[in-house]
Amino acid sequence: MKEILAVAIGIGLLVFAGVAGAAVVTSLPEGTVLPMPDVNYVGPGPQSFNGVVWTSTNTSDFSGSLFGYTFSYYFNTNGIWTGALGPMAGLNSPSDTMTFTFATPVSGVGGFMNYAPQSGNSVISVYDSSNNLIESYTLNFNTGGATDSGFFFGFLEDSATIKYFTLSNSFIGIANLTTATATTSLHEFSCVDFESPMNNGPVMVKINRVLPLRANLVDQYGSLIIDSDIISRPVLRVRRIAEGSISDVSDQSLFAGHGTEGNQFVFTSDGKWQFNLMTKNYSAPGTYAISILSGNSSEYVIKPSCTATFVIE
Repeated sequence: MKEILAVAIGIGLLVFAGVAGAAVVTSLPEGTVLPMPDVNYVGPGPQSFNGVVWTSTNTSDFSGSLFGYTFSYYFNTNGIWTGALGPMAGLNSPSDTMTFTFATPVSGVGGFMNYAPQSGNSVISVYDSSNNLIESYTLNFNTGGATDSGFFFGFLEDSATIKYFTLSNSFIGIANLTTATATTSLHEFSCVDFESPMNNGPVMVKINRVLPLRANLVDQYGSLIIDSDIISRPVLRVRRIAEGSISDVSDQSLFAGHGTEGNQFVFTSDGKWQFNLMTKNYSAPGTYAISILSGNSSEYVIKPSCTATFVIE
């Protein structure tokens, strides 16, 4: 289920499809691995396998991207893949994009990934058949340089709407591409709107202030989700929207009173999930989109999420 976030900027209106779309997941337990063929191809593609077409915009860096590659691939301080993980696809560039196009749209996609942090952060995204952005996620992890290391990341929708899966920037590599054709058996909770004033449209911020984010989570039967119902508390996500682009700035968040390090909401004595967001670190002009996410997408997802916006003038 794809949501639309409309943000007023100046006298115009920018509409970003899928800003609060698919859930970002770290596993697809009921997914199917689509192994790449062992072809050691170098170039922009296309390469076809298992109902999927792989392409890349990298036509020149290091002779092009790699597909079905089984030799060593380096990620700087994030280590090396030796080929033991099986055939992989590697961008082989600091600033291009690889795309996996599915003949039949899927509901979930992901894979085991790594990237070269010295070149910045890689971004993964999914799009529907009309090339509308459903969701994107910026990778930010450190493997400690271990061999054949990395993490699984992907996306999960509640229907088969994912047509394109892209991986961009920073020499990103992927092995064990995994897809799902139906949602997995995750718990799915809904977020009731943030309480006033955060549910009354964009909040204008001229100086540092504290924004109270309070909401309820409910299950499919309308029962409240309390702290003892889940292991991982929900977390805050903040994105800056400016000049037609979206960037995740959650790591700049500060809390006042209610909240924890790691952007976790706390469950209060009056039965609310709360995070008091200080805007001190958000000094760059623009619109900031706030949402509440699962603290562990393998445990549960929050759909729909609660969203709110504030504007730094």
